[in-house]
Amino acid sequence: MRKLPDYIKLKIDNWNNDLLDKNKYPYEPFEVEINFIVGRNGNSFLSLDAFTLHHIFTYVLEEHRYNVSIDFDEMIYLSIPIKKLFFGNMKDDYFYACGGFFDLPDKVNFFCKRTDNPVIPIIKDKRIRIDGGTLKNYKMPYLYSTKKKYIIRGIGNIELLNKVISVASNIGKKTNIGFGQCKIKIKSAKEFKLYDNGYIRPTPIDFAKKNNLPDGEIIYSKVRPPYLGTASKEYECYI
Repeated sequence: MRKLPDYIKLKIDNWNNDLLDKNKYPYEPFEVEINFIVGRNGNSFLSLDAFTLHHIFTYVLEEHRYNVSIDFDEMIYLSIPIKKLFFGNMKDDYFYACGGFFDLPDKVNFFCKRTDNPVIPIIKDKRIRIDGGTLKNYKMPYLYSTKKKYIIRGIGNIELLNKVISVASNIGKKTNIGFGQCKIKIKSAKEFKLYDNGYIRPTPIDFAKKNNLPDGEIIYSKVRPPYLGTASKEYECYI
């Protein structure tokens, strides 16, 4: 494993240490309003904490991000200016106090990819080009939502969130052809409610019971999304 250069470690340490100073960067309830110019393609759920971490990586490392490889370098641990709620006995049992994109697409189309054993035999010998550089021949679901406006709530530092998120102009798949183009506004909110006629994000059942919160539909979910480490575990959550 390749060691990270000291100048990269210094940038990471400076960022993480800054976030420890709650007098400099206080946390308060916030509201993120995201307006898509057209409907978006993408996954059914995108968490705000993972999305924020992606932009923090770019913001902190700047051009040096191109010198980092997930396969050969030490792991990078960047802090996020969003409050964490602890619910278990292990030091890593936590989840971020923020919502995300709960978007159940109202349209599911299909596109084709190449494979030796296609799921649908009729397209085995019929290959079509989808501007991806190669010919494809099996169907995959293509999620699309016509929903244009999202409101995401949480607790964190609005100044830093505006610095790292507001420059974003695209969210989701196929951003190169305009899908996912959006405008983002982050502002202060009066209060934060983890539950308000439904949970704003997957919430561990243990936490909900300790805080006398209502029951919800039960799913298994990673309360720490994939961006936040390969060791993320699935927990029984309310949604």
